[in-house]
Amino acid sequence: MSNTNYNSELQEKLELLKQGNSKDKNYNAKKALVSAIPAVGSLAVTFYENYIKEPSSQRLHNFLEGLVQELLGLKEQIDGVSFDNPKFQTTFKKAIRIADGQHQQEKLEALRNAVLNSAIPNSLKDDVEGMFLKWIDEFTVSHIRLLRMLHYINNYNEE
Repeated sequence: MSNTNYNSELQEKLELLKQGNSKDKNYNAKKALVSAIPAVGSLAVTFYENYIKEPSSQRLHNFLEGLVQELLGLKEQIDGVSFDNPKFQTTFKKAIRIADGQHQQEKLEALRNAVLNSAIPNSLKDDVEGMFLKWIDEFTVSHIRLLRMLHYINNYNEE
């Protein structure tokens, strides 16, 4: 995935972020206050918009930035990793949509893992991958923690 594609995809997603939580509303209120400054208000708003990100936008940006770095690292480590794979592209887009509404690190980590796994050749079947993404979206963090704990217990018992 080229840097240009990453930037355009990220920019597209950030533009779609118009709804937000109370921190986003505070951001917008502060932006409105800055715009009310006589003579320099519009210049100050431009600065504010370009250098101070909305909290939800910042979360999505951080998620995507970390994910892209890990994907590039994965491509260096494993032969056959391809970002042109339709399965990977579908999983990546679905994960971005889910991550867009998330703030919980455990869910973001599960999404990251799903995307990384989808880039590996001969990984999970499409249906199974789709089920995982749906579960990540629907399960609570407690569910995810329980599944992780059960996975570790199962691995411990096998040893």
